[in-house]
Order: sequence, then C-alpha cells, then structure tokens
Amino acid sequence: MTGAATTSRARQQRDGRAERGEETRARMLDVAEALMAEHGINGVSLRRISAAAGLANTAGFQYYFSGKDALVEAIQQRRRTRFEGRRKQLLAAAPAEGREAVARAMLEVMFAPIAEAMDEQGRHVYAAFLLQLTGLAAQHSGFSALTQEPGGSIAQAMERLSALVPGIPQDLLTSRVLRLNQTFLFALLERDNAKEAGQAQATDEAFFAELYAFMAGGLLAATE
Repeated sequence: MTGAATTSRARQQRDGRAERGEETRARMLDVAEALMAEHGINGVSLRRISAAAGLANTAGFQYYFSGKDALVEAIQQRRRTRFEGRRKQLLAAAPAEGREAVARAMLEVMFAPIAEAMDEQGRHVYAAFLLQLTGLAAQHSGFSALTQEPGGSIAQAMERLSALVPGIPQDLLTSRVLRLNQTFLFALLERDNAKEAGQAQATDEAFFAELYAFMAGGLLAATE
C-alpha cells in the first residue's frame, strides 16, 4: 500500500470516528433532554442517561461532558443555536409601530421557537425541560431558562421591549419576562396534556393569539 493510500485510509478512519462521536453526543443530548423533562434535572442520574443513550458506563459520558451542569448547558446551547436563525427572521418581520403589536412580536421572537420545537409525538419536550430548569435557576447562577446572548436576538428583543416601557426599571422588566416564560411553558404543556386526554382544543392560531395577547398585557401593565 502506498503512502498516499495509507494517509487517505487513516483520514477516512478519523473522519468516521469523528462522525460517530458527534452522533453519540447528539443522542446523549436527545436522551438527557427527554429524561430530564419527564423526571427533573436532579431526578435523573448520569448512569441512567448513559444507559439510555446506549453507553456501557458513565466513563463514556465523561468523555463528552465534565458533569451534569455541562450537559444541561450543552442542551441549552444546542437549542439556542437552532433557535437563533428563526428568532432573527421574526425580528426582521416584526412591526415597527404599535405598542401592543411590538410587544406581542417581541414575545414571539423569544417564545415562538420553543413552541415550534416538538418531538415526533408532537409534545413540547424542550418546554418541559425548560420548566424543570426554572426550578434550578435560583440555585445555580449558570442555569437560565431564557439566556440572553450579547447582541443576540433575545437581547435585541429586550431592548425593544425596554423602549416600550421606559417607566419600568430594567430589573422589573426582566422579572416580568421570566414570569411570562413560565406562563408560556405551562400553557404549552397543559395543551399537550389536554390533547393527549382527547379534550377539545382551540386551533393553534386562536390559542397563540390569546396567549400572546394575555402576555403582552402583563408585560405592558403600569406600575403603581
């Protein structure tokens, strides 16, 4: 076998290992997100995640992630990366005028991609994961259910919301958005449960129109 052929074969093997490694990492993230959504972030062990992902032991897990905190952040980062393009589209299409219309549009920038993220059964697993995460956000400074990347779409949406309510301090505005985040997540999951129970539901258009209108009203409410 020539030197060139040996080099080519070695490169193919490396590429194959890298591809399998990425597939394993993605499978671990999928499995961890679903298990944490159902059982809670602290309710699932690394051993259980490793086994469900098809790994023989937790040593395989530790090859990809330093611990559970790193895994949680990786789940969020993967979603943020996927959502950012969609959020930029929504920002670009948002109205420039109309207080209520702009508020609703900015809420859609933040939350519509979460609503669009469903599993094969149409359930909002990532929304359930985020709801679990809100319970840990106060305990872990690195955990946030709605992370703002500097200069990213959420940060831009927050700037536009701040301009709508100049009399509301920034910390109060942020607090309102985080409360609305929980409201939104609860609403999605309640709708999932109602669908599974066979209960009659409003159309998606009507459901989200009502939900965003309610959220915009709370966001824009005057302070005493």
